[in-house]
Amino acid sequence: FVGRYRAWQAEQPTQAAGTGAALDRVARAGCVAASAADAAGFLDALAAYGDLLAELGRALGAEIVTPEHERIQHLAARHGVTYKVSGAGGGDLGIALALDPEGLAAFTQACAETGFECPELAIDSAGLICEENS
Repeated sequence: FVGRYRAWQAEQPTQAAGTGAALDRVARAGCVAASAADAAGFLDALAAYGDLLAELGRALGAEIVTPEHERIQHLAARHGVTYKVSGAGGGDLGIALALDPEGLAAFTQACAETGFECPELAIDSAGLICEENS
């Protein structure tokens, strides 16, 4: 993916700069929302970032969001859950977050019934930390 991304940057510098700026803008909005304890705003930013990653994958001709992740994302949407790929992309893992615990539980059950594993995670004792690079 890194090689494809670098080649795409060289071939499409204007598009790459625009995509990078959009990703940066959405990430910053997510940090602002998290810092303000605006959970809905944070989830909106997370969803928007995931959409931009899917667009980036299409531009690169690489599956950042695989068909399996798309299926999980549809399950999430049906249950009011925000889902996006996480990690390096290409099918490694995704993250699901929701304001409604019952919706999240229903989503987790739907994933299990569809054959997708949902490991149970806990919040780190430090909580959410937003770091910004200047």
